Amino acid sequence: MLNAIYLNQIKSRSSQAANGNYGGIMMFNMRRYSDVSPLPVFQKIAEGAFGGTVTYDGTDYTRSWTPDPDGYTITKDDVPAYQPTYTGN
Repeated sequence: MLNAIYLNQIKSRSSQAANGNYGGIMMFNMRRYSDVSPLPVFQKIAEGAFGGTVTYDGTDYTRSWTPDPDGYTITKDDVPAYQPTYTGN
């Protein structure tokens, strides 16, 4: 269970990302609902970034990827649609 401080930080950072013209919000190590519910995290992202809500229909997704045991750092060069916009900040 995520604590309230952590969830409020997710909401705050999501709001900053949305208002700062970021290209997206990325999540790492998302778990299946049957393992650990990601819904509280998605709810805070929706509240912070979009002022909205999310729902869960009770269906798990199928994991279609394999973790890299050496890890991998994703950069802006890995995102083909990355188009930075200078906002003067």
